[in-house]
Amino acid sequence: MLPRLRASAKKTIGLLERRVSSSKQNLKQTNEISGFVRNQHKAELPPDAKATPAATPKPPSPSTTGASSSASSSSSVFSSWKFRPSFSKHALTLGPLGVLGAGALLYSLSGNADGGSDDRRKSSKWKAESPFFNRSNEQKVFNKNLKGMPGVITVLVGPPSCGKSRFLKEMVDQLGLGQDPPPVIFINSRLVRVNGPEAISKALVDEVTSQDNLLNLSKFPDLVQGILEQVSMVAGVKTPVGNVSFNLGELAKLFKMDEENLTETIKKLEILFKSIASLPRKPVIVIDEANNLMDWTEPGPSQPKLKAMLDFLVAISKEANLVHVVLATSDYFLANWIKGKGVATNNFRIHVLGDLTEEEAREFVYGTAVDATIDPLSVAAPGVAAPVVTWPGIINDPSEPIAVPGGAEEQWQAIYERCGGNIGMLKQCVGAARELGSWKDALDIVVANSRSAIEQGFKPKVIPKLDELPDWFEDQWAMVLQRLTTAPHHAVLRNELAKNLGKGDEERGDEIILSMVKYNLLALRPYSTLARDLPLEVYGVGEKEVVTLPSPSHVWAAKRELLERKIDADKAKRAGPQVGRPPTGQRRGCMAAALHFLQTAPIPDIKGARLKNELIILLQRAGREVAKAPKAARARCCRSACEAKDPSLGDTSRYITFFKICTMATAVGPGPSSEHMMAEKAAWAAKMRQQFSPEGMCNEDGTINQDFFKPKKIIIQLTEDKKWGQPEKEALYKGLEKHGVGKWREIITDYPELKRYDEQFMRVKAARMLGTQSLARHVGWKGNRAAVDAEREKHKQLGERLGCWKAGVLVEDDAGSVAKALAEMEAAGSARN
Repeated sequence: MLPRLRASAKKTIGLLERRVSSSKQNLKQTNEISGFVRNQHKAELPPDAKATPAATPKPPSPSTTGASSSASSSSSVFSSWKFRPSFSKHALTLGPLGVLGAGALLYSLSGNADGGSDDRRKSSKWKAESPFFNRSNEQKVFNKNLKGMPGVITVLVGPPSCGKSRFLKEMVDQLGLGQDPPPVIFINSRLVRVNGPEAISKALVDEVTSQDNLLNLSKFPDLVQGILEQVSMVAGVKTPVGNVSFNLGELAKLFKMDEENLTETIKKLEILFKSIASLPRKPVIVIDEANNLMDWTEPGPSQPKLKAMLDFLVAISKEANLVHVVLATSDYFLANWIKGKGVATNNFRIHVLGDLTEEEAREFVYGTAVDATIDPLSVAAPGVAAPVVTWPGIINDPSEPIAVPGGAEEQWQAIYERCGGNIGMLKQCVGAARELGSWKDALDIVVANSRSAIEQGFKPKVIPKLDELPDWFEDQWAMVLQRLTTAPHHAVLRNELAKNLGKGDEERGDEIILSMVKYNLLALRPYSTLARDLPLEVYGVGEKEVVTLPSPSHVWAAKRELLERKIDADKAKRAGPQVGRPPTGQRRGCMAAALHFLQTAPIPDIKGARLKNELIILLQRAGREVAKAPKAARARCCRSACEAKDPSLGDTSRYITFFKICTMATAVGPGPSSEHMMAEKAAWAAKMRQQFSPEGMCNEDGTINQDFFKPKKIIIQLTEDKKWGQPEKEALYKGLEKHGVGKWREIITDYPELKRYDEQFMRVKAARMLGTQSLARHVGWKGNRAAVDAEREKHKQLGERLGCWKAGVLVEDDAGSVAKALAEMEAAGSARN
């Protein structure tokens, strides 16, 4: 075993030697060429950066052992050396001990005990192949926050593809520069699942036990031993201790032991964060694409483990000031979701990383002037002269083998209208232009998804569903788009838009806005000093929250959709009612008028009542299909109907006559009143009954003779065990008082007298006791015996007055008079109260 380890260590050290030699050569070449990074940040070291590790105050340790002295000496090797990701796969071969040996090798080769030369630190971020543009002001704010005392949770939101992930990665990389970098837990939720307690627990463990974090902890061997002892007690495992490399390996094993147990992981992390609280730099937890937390799945509606995880984040940041916590997302609903899960608004703050300004966006695409110095204060470290840096522009990227099509400068207006200052969309547009060789095709591609989203907003009934149904209508979406596309900077105060949507009811309007936000059709933008794409004046007095569309391409797509709808409406208006497709209500009025015309006006082409009735049926069946037909087809049919002079009585005649009726009905207006139509409908139904019903079924006026349906000479004998008597009736009275209408299973369970009956039988008996055929209006209603009898008496009086009291219950009629009378009685009762 030992010879095998020696061979593996020798092989890995050889690889590391070659990589160090290669890195030095690359470093020399990098320093000789101009870079493309707009904000090249040098390491900002503290004043005592040259101090040796022994001069750095060590935090108190819970306990020490004899091994600590040797471990302490080895820890000086790593006082300011940061493990580079390129060595990770070789480091895994050796484990913690091999990593420490490799670190010692790098230390000896670097020739500098404070972590390497200044040239290496300055050039570590100078990578032409992966440029980072601008964001200098945002970096200053975050640098200041992350170097200070942790406070509330930071929720970083911004438009999709605005550069949030790259910005956070840059910030995390800069935390590794300088002396004593803090532990960083960076979870990219695009790559790692966080949608449940097991997933988030494993993600936290994987990050906290990463090679970078273990190596940073190796500088404090006594501290590591104390953490190991406490974690082993929590885990219930007796763990031996040794030098720092051994202890780090054992600590990683303890974290990995129950890596999917969120409760245990939180306990271990609390020990770790409390133990390193006295270190000069505080740990950082970053969850990128944190909106994936909203897909959290956990048995039970209360989701106790999700609450425990959110409480943990609040406790280590706001309450104990131990850890900086950052949640990044492009989903503006995340803040509302966090509040809905119990996190108070004073426990988190929202920062908005906006898009670039137009000037910055143009520089990003086309480049800056030759020899222009870009933000020297943010590029250079204090006391170091600012280098001259130029940004070539993404259209001039030398790493791209395909050039962009000609006329790129002339396309700027069209590019900015669709992409605005969104970094991701600008890159997508230029990349598509390279690939397709056409600016027009690239501009169409970059707005395709946004156009689809805007169109879906007009169809809330068929939009892909989330856990809640859309809470808006087509006309409300149109109003929102009209407001946002015409507002200055395409932003409207949230409270103003809520009042407009709710027609004065701001609470109802806000519900509509939040539903649109949840479906990613709108964005909520609080005021933020980081965002420069919206001026201060749009937030109004008091810097209130504003509503915007999610991206510049959505604004462009909304303007185009509204324009196309206006053009279609104007065409339909000019073409007349028979060509354009009128609203549903108008079409129904037209068909009703056609029916009225057919039933009342003499038509010379129709011979006999039978053919007339067939045409009525044809009109009813075909009307719906004609209304759905294309405009050109409807216009052609109407012209054919008008030109027909002497139609025969064949099938073609019926269709031609039908279209003639539709044309005439369109010209006569909306048709008769609803009351008149209802009376005609009832008269027609009575006439049909008289013609086709069996003898004795109808009265002389065509109404139904109810006695016709009563059983004759039939004896129904209930068996003794099914007989309904006074005890059963009393039990049902009590059940209605305790459980209410609809709770038949509970009523049957609670009262032994009713156990031999099924739920349907109980529903029928309750309907008779309440005196109503339909119990739909009484679901959930509770009342004692007096209340039940009062309901029956009310229904009986109403039924006798309207002629709707049949077989001891109130029944509905075709005219809807029962429902109307009940509504009037309820309104009168409310007015008296």
